[in-house]
Amino acid sequence: FDRVVEQLHKALAVAKEQDVTLLVENEYDCNVGTGEETARLFKAIPDRRLMHNWDPCNAYEMGEQPYPRTWNLLDHSRISHIHLKDADGKGWKPIGAGRVDFEGQLEALKRINYAGTLSVETRYRNSRQDQFSSSVESMDGLQRVLQTI
Repeated sequence: FDRVVEQLHKALAVAKEQDVTLLVENEYDCNVGTGEETARLFKAIPDRRLMHNWDPCNAYEMGEQPYPRTWNLLDHSRISHIHLKDADGKGWKPIGAGRVDFEGQLEALKRINYAGTLSVETRYRNSRQDQFSSSVESMDGLQRVLQTI
């Protein structure tokens, strides 16, 4: 953890020189996988040139309850992008068909007047293994969730 913080401080010095913002995603294959680890990182690095790419499904894949438990640990003002995908166990699902509480998560974003960006990250593949139609299924699922809130 200390080495990650040290290296990010070096990267932030370059980011300052170039007037750019860096995003760290909670990603299970990387140094900061859980939302809890992300919260700890952002407490260690208060520099707002380092922002968060929140991925609730990655938190789920790490065994966390993304919303509301892990969500409540995060500094919401540091979230500038969100990945949307869903899963059930270790199987990818279209948005709304898995275990991530997107209804609660999107309602929470509405409550905080979230103004950042979101993107559908299609890892799910339907029975035809077709990326396009799988993405359409996820977008349709997202639309259904949005209609409930």
